[in-house]
Amino acid sequence: MNTSRMFYGWWVVIASIIGMIVSQGPVLVFTFGIFMKPLSAEFGWSRSQVSLGLTIAILSAALCTPWIGRLIDRKGARQVAIPALLLFGVGVMALGFLPGNLVLFYLAFCVIGLLSTGGTPTAYAMAVSCWFVRRRGLALGLSMAGIGVGAALMPMLAQHAVAALGWRLAYAVMGVVIVLGAVGVAWRLVNKPADLGLFPDNQPTADGLPHAPDKLGLSVGEAVRSRAFWLIGSAFFLAALAINGCSVHFVPLLTDRGVPAAEAAGIASIIGIALIVGRVGAGYLLDYLFAPFVTVFFFIGPVIGILLLYSGATGTTAMFCAALIGLGVGAEVDLIAYLIARYFGLRAFGEIYGYLFGLFCLGTAFGPLLMGVGQTLQGSYDSVLLLFAGCMVVACVLMLCVGRYPNLQTLGQASAVSPPAGRALSGSGASSAH
Repeated sequence: MNTSRMFYGWWVVIASIIGMIVSQGPVLVFTFGIFMKPLSAEFGWSRSQVSLGLTIAILSAALCTPWIGRLIDRKGARQVAIPALLLFGVGVMALGFLPGNLVLFYLAFCVIGLLSTGGTPTAYAMAVSCWFVRRRGLALGLSMAGIGVGAALMPMLAQHAVAALGWRLAYAVMGVVIVLGAVGVAWRLVNKPADLGLFPDNQPTADGLPHAPDKLGLSVGEAVRSRAFWLIGSAFFLAALAINGCSVHFVPLLTDRGVPAAEAAGIASIIGIALIVGRVGAGYLLDYLFAPFVTVFFFIGPVIGILLLYSGATGTTAMFCAALIGLGVGAEVDLIAYLIARYFGLRAFGEIYGYLFGLFCLGTAFGPLLMGVGQTLQGSYDSVLLLFAGCMVVACVLMLCVGRYPNLQTLGQASAVSPPAGRALSGSGASSAH
């Protein structure tokens, strides 16, 4: 492996793409709208009742994500991600055996939410951030574009599987795909360059020792007490509420307007295509522009898309809405990961990411539920769509208040617990150079 002409960090990016394709978002969140009507029809439940199952799943994931992040910090991304994906795959297969009991339905989705946590972006974002410093933004963007690939493919796969086999066997198909993805991740995912005797960015230090950006930064307590942490967390909570609420209900919203289910699923897949463009574009821009400005730019698209949905969009306009909303989907991965690396460092990256991703998950949990409740009570999604557009505007304002990047080298030296001076300085030098 060391003799490969391609820097091994790019193989880690490829493994991360595979992991993201079969992660919680594409498999559980983006396909949920496909399963919503069949579940409602078979069991006689309302959409708000069915949507609560996804809310419970994501809430259970949100509660466990900080613990998973701490585990990744201690054990490594590979040691957590691969077993977790296998368990997630088996859990999704088991959803095909759901009974017509609402309490058991909620319990099953609580369990599947717990099983999905190890396959969330935390592990891949940590690994990629350790392998790259100068091109970290692009590497994260490419890695997390896997969510876009999954968001484009998984709804169409689920739609075809439901139409051909029914929703129960369709869940079995999705579970098998996750297990195959776990094999792909195991193929190339390595925690950090030092594990292979390599260097971040493939750039040796002056003394020939591997520099360690993963040793530089704030502790969890220091990060949580900072103003930047809560501004970033609040902004991404609101963004998740709006973007993922619209994404989950995109297919039911269109079918309510008379669009055939297959056509609606095809239009919804544009969200995934736009997500790929957004993630790679954001990653590229992050290496050259101030990260909060990049974040605001990719939040503006969903504002316009949500307002167009409110206006009654179908057909070509609905495709445009899907593209605009897709620009913001997946922002929790590359944008949050990059912001953590620049504002808090990599010392406790996994756990800090876990807390911020947990806030994002809370938004993802309640967004679809609000959409479902709005449709059940009012017979339309209009009032919730207006609320979501306002949430996105507030998220933009919060990101503009985050402030400048801190000097992580100074913060790292001031920390009570630090690595040996030589290693710390070699890692921080690379980080500050970025």
